[in-house]
Amino acid sequence: MTAKDVKPGLPRRLLWPVLAFVAMIAWSNIPPYRAHIKGETRDYFVWSWMLYQQGGALICDVRYFDMNQDGAPIERWKLLGYERPGLMPDKLARVHHKQLPTDARRVCQALRKAGDRDPYVELAARCGMEAGWKQITSRKKNVCAHGKSKPKSKSKPKSKPKSKQGNK
Repeated sequence: MTAKDVKPGLPRRLLWPVLAFVAMIAWSNIPPYRAHIKGETRDYFVWSWMLYQQGGALICDVRYFDMNQDGAPIERWKLLGYERPGLMPDKLARVHHKQLPTDARRVCQALRKAGDRDPYVELAARCGMEAGWKQITSRKKNVCAHGKSKPKSKSKPKSKPKSKQGNK
């Protein structure tokens, strides 16, 4: 190979793609969370970005805990009969804010079918909003207790009617 065989523009042709790659990496590593999460003013190169700005709004991170099993987390996908979480249909996997009661009933019914006659399940859910997560429910009550009906007594207790008193 002689000096005539080497093209004179080769280093210059590699310079532009390398510079473009370095510029892209530098720009993509400027964190947008400073402007939206921390509330700092947005710099010139930071793009406008919001958490769940479009299709993911109000999708919830839902976690169930079986209190009959010392608060063990419940894997919904396994309880509902799927081998992996990715095999669940989108309608089951993605729970919206308005679907939380329906999803809780589904989990309670699946636990009853699995043999737990009186499931005690606590729910922790947070939903995505434009600027971050919003805690919707915390682990304070049994979500499986809502579907139970209280036993009715055969005889109603008789109460005395309230007397009306006029102003004197």
